[in-house]
Amino acid sequence: MEFTQQEVLAMLEEVDCNKWNVRQMTALRKEGFLPPLKRKTKPGTNKPLYVWDETDLDRIIEVYDWWDYCDGDRVTLTLLLWLDVYDIPLDPLRNFYLQTLDMYLHRLTHGETDPDEILQKVSEIVFVYMQKMKYTPGLVEQRKKMETEQKFSMEQMEMFIEAVLRTLVVPDQEFDTEEEWEDVVTGYAEEEEFFIELEDVAAILRDIFLFPNLRDVVTSATIEQWEQAREDFSSICQLFTELRKLSTNSDSSPFPEDLVTRLTLFAAVWLLVPLLSARCRGYGQLIDVAFKKIHELLADPAVQEQIFTRQKSQSIP
Repeated sequence: MEFTQQEVLAMLEEVDCNKWNVRQMTALRKEGFLPPLKRKTKPGTNKPLYVWDETDLDRIIEVYDWWDYCDGDRVTLTLLLWLDVYDIPLDPLRNFYLQTLDMYLHRLTHGETDPDEILQKVSEIVFVYMQKMKYTPGLVEQRKKMETEQKFSMEQMEMFIEAVLRTLVVPDQEFDTEEEWEDVVTGYAEEEEFFIELEDVAAILRDIFLFPNLRDVVTSATIEQWEQAREDFSSICQLFTELRKLSTNSDSSPFPEDLVTRLTLFAAVWLLVPLLSARCRGYGQLIDVAFKKIHELLADPAVQEQIFTRQKSQSIP
């Protein structure tokens, strides 16, 4: 059975899906959210007739529901449908990430291009932030907990934040000396080989998270690479689902659907591009190994018993 755009619109209105008009449907179709119309011929004439068939209806309804959920926001709609494995253009998503990366780059560099000037701007930003941390009355308890329980001083925190921000915006920016890095991790490890291992990890993370590198992969990644990032994100969601099943009672109520959707969207916004960058920059094998090890860990009866015992002890009043 086939339906014109007007007929589909009337069908939607019959089930109280009445927030679309022909103009909006046409725009969504041209932008790739709705399926393309198929050209037919009106019976008994040579006039063209453009229709959808029954196989298109599920997608149209799905798009309407998500469009209504996100108030028509194209970026959110693109992300929701793409995570649902619909074949849609990724331009709204790419543009969103590029604009976001450019915004953060500008905030950190103030438009400077000289590495020394950029580092100076980063130092100024960190100094202002740390002054607020040190002298804001409402953060007294947080500062005490950080220094007494976590053994992390304000000076170490300032050094750490500045080092991270520097490596995000300046290519090939590294810690000035081995001693500088050791100062940051004081109290976390004493073994000599720790620095070597941590330095390797830092180099990989720097390569993945450097803003110019993130911008490059968003611009140049193929559809297949984006799909692989989506698959990696789906694997992360599955891991959290498995972990929650192990760590909660069978009688526990499931999370509200709206909360799950919001958490998924929030996680996707922040994780998709780093996952894409990791794959594009040659670290896919590390992701695969990490997923394998975590699955093995969660499948270990001893680990499951530990999780169950801990959960049981916490449930006792």
